Amino acid sequence: MDKIFSPIKHRVILYLDNQGIKKSIFFKKTGISPSNFKGSGAKSELGGDKIVKIITVFEDINPEWLLTGKGEILRPDTSSTLFQKQHINTIIRYLIDNNEELMEIELFRKYIEGNLKFLELEKEKVKYDEEMQKLKEVLLKKMK
Repeated sequence: MDKIFSPIKHRVILYLDNQGIKKSIFFKKTGISPSNFKGSGAKSELGGDKIVKIITVFEDINPEWLLTGKGEILRPDTSSTLFQKQHINTIIRYLIDNNEELMEIELFRKYIEGNLKFLELEKEKVKYDEEMQKLKEVLLKKMK
């Protein structure tokens, strides 16, 4: 069953999804408690102070859309700096998402290096064992 949000809270969720912003980041940046979006708190409307905080922190959100649902999600006068910020955020999200894969590759590389070192040590041990065997044979011949 879908949660029932007040209209403004519903639009906040739409904005966050549209911009790829995690709710935890939203709550941290705005200081709004997650409980406002859970249970019976999800049904009540946000106060004016919280709406001002959202519009102040997330400069690209269109205040008219947030309050009324009319217009576009993002401000029509979005500056190029804001546009660049969004692309930087997209790149950062990509790097974070792919960091796990890069870490797996690095771990695999270290695993291979470790195995190569182990094989080199094994090779040296075999060489040592062969030399020791030859030495034993020489000593046994001298003792006879």
